[in-house]
Amino acid sequence: VVTNIARVEEPCQWSVASFAPLPDHFRVEVTVRELRGDPKRAAGIVFGQPFDPRAIPSSYGAMVQANGDWELFELSGVLGWKALSASAFGHPAPELSVGFNVANRLTVDVHRTPADATFLFYLNGKFVGVGDGLFGTTSRGTNEQVRLLLHAPGMSVAFSNFRVQAIPD
Repeated sequence: VVTNIARVEEPCQWSVASFAPLPDHFRVEVTVRELRGDPKRAAGIVFGQPFDPRAIPSSYGAMVQANGDWELFELSGVLGWKALSASAFGHPAPELSVGFNVANRLTVDVHRTPADATFLFYLNGKFVGVGDGLFGTTSRGTNEQVRLLLHAPGMSVAFSNFRVQAIPD
């Protein structure tokens, strides 16, 4: 269980694995169970380079909210937060278990080429979205991470069944 205890409005990211670097084709998955917090705030996974305020881009991730929304995103120190694919906000995704104390399995398949990457996002085993980003093999860092994300102070989330694995291209 991870709790965001920040006193100011800022996300909490906790690094759970480091790679030098991640494979060109990989899957990252985790089960997320939000225990408390604002149902319009998200929890999920972030992967890529350690956050650098000068990097374009820095990381990518996937998150869910207790109200049923989801998002696949890009995070850059220079450009900020950018949605790559998302649910229709305010309309719970049928693939997602809604509310607190319910488990949702987040899976992202990443396929990198030298120039860019494609991200396939699954919720509870069902495909929900695709996104593209500048996460190609030529721009990857020598130290890449996978981090857990709690979007807002006061959130408490149980993460389980965390896994990163190479997959076929």
